[in-house]
Amino acid sequence: MKWPLFSVPVMALLLAADAPKEGEVPELNQKVLAFTKDNLGKKVGDGECATLAVQALREAKAKPWFISPEGEYIWGKLVRTVTPKTNLGGEALPGDIVQFRDVTTTGKVGGTTIEASYPLHTAVIAAVKDDGKIVELLHQNYGEVQAKDEDRRKVQRSTLRFEDLQKGSIKIYRPAPRDGEKK
Repeated sequence: MKWPLFSVPVMALLLAADAPKEGEVPELNQKVLAFTKDNLGKKVGDGECATLAVQALREAKAKPWFISPEGEYIWGKLVRTVTPKTNLGGEALPGDIVQFRDVTTTGKVGGTTIEASYPLHTAVIAAVKDDGKIVELLHQNYGEVQAKDEDRRKVQRSTLRFEDLQKGSIKIYRPAPRDGEKK
């Protein structure tokens, strides 16, 4: 199908209309996102997925992450938990940190069905679309199984549609100020 020339600008406007305005994104989120974007295509630390979020929080001077007594990675204030067919839209902002637990997704790319598994994975939200139902992620230690390990360990982009979630949970955390600080 041929698209008229005005379709690309119109689509860009429609997608931008859903994006949060600059002032709506908290300062800590902006700093986490800036660090993550600055490292796109580079390996941060050891290239593990959590290392990217740990370093981003450190650079933003946000409250450090911790592991709960139940073994959950806590990246700040929990703002949303997404499970299959529940809580698919809602609060999410660029700079929020996403924690995957025992996740399987199945979605279509073109005419091909793609399945992905994330037993335990961490990413940073780069953009929010469709009222939080779709997020663009920045993460490392991610990618095709057959890809070179050195390429997988670099910060890269991907898109996640929460409707593709088949199993597991995805928790979205907002970076929090260190104790005693306001931001």
